[in-house]
This record gives sequence, C-alpha cells and structure tokens, in this order.
Amino acid sequence: MANKDSRHAKQWRHRKKSIGGKTALRQSGEESPGQQKNSRCAPETGYYKSEKNPDQAENQRSGRDMSRAFAWLRPNDLIWGYVANNWLMGNKPPAFDVLAWNADSTRLPAEFHADLLSISLLNPLVRKNKLKVLGTPIDMSKVKQDNYIVAGITDHITPWQACYESRKILAGKTEFVLSSSGHIQAIVNPPDNPRAKFYTNDDISLDAEAWLSGAQVVQGTWWDHWRQWYTTRGGGKRNAPETLGSTTYPPMDNAPGRYVHQK
Repeated sequence: MANKDSRHAKQWRHRKKSIGGKTALRQSGEESPGQQKNSRCAPETGYYKSEKNPDQAENQRSGRDMSRAFAWLRPNDLIWGYVANNWLMGNKPPAFDVLAWNADSTRLPAEFHADLLSISLLNPLVRKNKLKVLGTPIDMSKVKQDNYIVAGITDHITPWQACYESRKILAGKTEFVLSSSGHIQAIVNPPDNPRAKFYTNDDISLDAEAWLSGAQVVQGTWWDHWRQWYTTRGGGKRNAPETLGSTTYPPMDNAPGRYVHQK
C-alpha cells in the first residue's frame, strides 16, 4: 500500500509476480490482542488514540512509549522477568542480539501511528474498497498473484490463527508457513539456528487448528523454503546497481540516517 496514485497502483499490479507476508494480520476471526467489541480502541493502545495524549502537540509517538506499549502486551516476559532478574536479584540482563536490536526504537509520526492503529482495530482490508490510500480504494480480492504468508506460532502481536485467515481475502494461490518462535524471532530466523523449525500443509481449506494438526514439521528455517518458492516466481536475476538512488530519487544521508543522532 505504498502506491502514490492509481497510475502507480496499475504499474505495481503488472510488475509483481508474487507477494510475501510476514507476521501480518490481515483478517481475524478473533479479536486482536486487547481489542474489545463495540470499541474503537484497545485498552493497551487507548493512550495513543486519546486526544489528551501529551505527545499530540509534538505530532509524534516516542520510541520509548512505543516500546512500553508492546512490552505490556506480554508483561510476564518483557517486564516482570526483568524486574525479578535485574532489580530484585541484581543480575545483569543477558546479552541477546534480538533484544539489542529491539531496543533501538524510533519515533513515529502521530498521524501515521493513528492510521496503523485504525487499520489494526477496524480491519478494513476484509471489506472491498473500505480502505483508501491517497484516494485509491484497496480491494484485496483483486490480488491474484501467488502469495507466501509466514506467521509465528507464539506471536503475541499478530496471532498465527489470524494470519492464517488471510487466505480468505487473497485471490491468488496461498502458501502458508508457520514458523517457530514469536513475532520477531519467527522472521529473524537464519539457517544457523539449530532449534529452528516450521510447519507446512498444502490443505488451506481446513480451519487453523486442523491445519496445524495435519501439518508436516520441517527442521530448519523457513528461509530456505521461501527461497525455493520464490526462485520459481522471481523472474530471474539482474545485476545490482553500481550507485544508489537516481536522478528522480537522489540519495540523502548515509545509513542508518540522521535520526539516530537526534535526542
């Protein structure tokens, strides 16, 4: 949904031969985490939807507050475990690459954050043309490309059962893969992980639990499985560009960008 206008939308439709979705909640037969019926905002995210949010004047959501909100979705692991280990017992937190990466949070524009919450809570993608992006209505049933959907079996943000329901709103052939671990580690799951495994089952007519019961367990990362799937749909290889950017889109700053120097 990064299309600039309807012309770009048409170009996008002709260019893409396949689509990959990773821990993305597109349709849910159940309520999203914290979501309440007849309510536009969940208890955990209500702060961000409130007109009295003190950050509103700055038109941003701080990285610290974003991290705090996600931590409270899984407090036993992400809050109280550290309270017991670090504060009560006086131990240093263990070195963990994923947590180090996760700690590098960034701010979000307030309006963009509000849009993300609205999409998550109201789930407009399941209804044709309910969501418009820069004036272009979105109809997921017109997405006829093959699609590869990955979910995490212990994901607490986008439950895998809800990700599985995405197969009902996409017209193309769906390959659904269930990876071990949660929201981040299910995706950041390189081949050198000895505990990695994933589940596959070609029969996506089943409900989620029946699909899992009949699924084949594959040892290793889903990355290799995806590579084989994509190779037959990727349209061949081409040489990488020798320089970054173009005349229309010149490069701005060296990675990771100037925002990391802002406090």
